[in-house]
Amino acid sequence: MITISLRMDKKRLAALVLVLALAGAGAVCAKQLLWQNVLPAESTVSARKVNTAAANEQQRRDFMAAYGWEVEEEPLEIQEVLIPSEFDETYEKYNYIQKQQGFDLSRYRGKVCRKYVYALPGYPGGVEDARITLLIYKDRVIGGDISSPSADGFMHGFDASSSVWLGLEQLA
Repeated sequence: MITISLRMDKKRLAALVLVLALAGAGAVCAKQLLWQNVLPAESTVSARKVNTAAANEQQRRDFMAAYGWEVEEEPLEIQEVLIPSEFDETYEKYNYIQKQQGFDLSRYRGKVCRKYVYALPGYPGGVEDARITLLIYKDRVIGGDISSPSADGFMHGFDASSSVWLGLEQLA
């Protein structure tokens, strides 16, 4: 049997703790710098003052029309979704889009909301599978996006001129 004993005086222990703390701080700073390369710190997008009431189909259509979108008659999907209590990196990126358009999903962590997905037949550039997603909580729009689920898809806020565009590979 081999026994190893280590002795460390208080100065060396303090130095070790300091080195570990600096390494941790450096890792946090490095992550922030990398994060800024993926998502710009500032955006030219400003939140519009749009009525977020969404208690019925007409109010949801009015909301989408305020951004210039016309959708198919019926939603492609209506689903209850849970906004996670803890955001992973993907959800942080998604919430970045929300913040740039005046929403913030972090206020709804752990809440169940209703998701409406509509087809966008008139999306510019001939994109055939574009869709708009609305997240509704207590009859109010709390977020959403415009996206294409295709292999080379995209995602951006409700405003098509948004400078915050993410390819789907950036969300993964």
